[in-house]
Amino acid sequence: MNGASLDLFKRLNEEMHSQDSKHKRSFRLVNTELDQPELVLRVRQNMVQFEVMDQTCRDNGLTRMPFKVNDVSINGPYLLSILRSAADFYWQLRHSSNKKGSLAGKVLLECLELERSGSLLDDLTHPHIPKTGGKNLIESNTITIEDARGDELDSRRYGYRITNKSDYAFCVALFYFDMSDLSIGNG
Repeated sequence: MNGASLDLFKRLNEEMHSQDSKHKRSFRLVNTELDQPELVLRVRQNMVQFEVMDQTCRDNGLTRMPFKVNDVSINGPYLLSILRSAADFYWQLRHSSNKKGSLAGKVLLECLELERSGSLLDDLTHPHIPKTGGKNLIESNTITIEDARGDELDSRRYGYRITNKSDYAFCVALFYFDMSDLSIGNG
C-alpha cells in the first residue's frame, strides 16, 4: 500500500470513529474480499478502480465501475466524497422498514415493455400501452433489461403499473438504483 492509500484509509478510520461525523453508517473496512464487501477499491498504476461485488451485478457482467479516479484525487476530498456517496447509496439500497404494515401484499408493482397503440391523441401522438403478451420484468425484486444499443439507440419504452388493493389512496413517486455508477435516479 502506498503512502497516499494509507493516508486515505487513516482518514476513513478517523471519520468512522468521529463522534460528530454525519456519516456514521458510511464505512466498514475489511481485510479481504472474503469479508464480503459491497465495493472494492483498488489502487493500480496510479489509478483508483472500483469493483462491484454485488452478486446480481456480477452475474450480469457488471464487475467494475465504468470510471476511474486519477491518483491526484486520492489525497484530496474528492475520493472521500465518492466513498461517502457510495456508502449512502448502499445504505439506501439495503434499507427497509422490516415491518409488515397495512400495505404489505396489497400493492403490486409491475414493469412492462410498452408499444405504440394504433390510436392518436389530440396532439397527434401515439400513446404507449403494455406490449401484447408482455410479462412483468420485475423478478426477485430486480428489473433486468437487456442492452439493445443496436436497436435504434434502444427505442424501447417501459412503463410501470401499480395495483393498489388496499383501502388507502396514495400518490406515487418512483426512483431506481443504478449499480453501474451508484446513482439514484427518477427518470
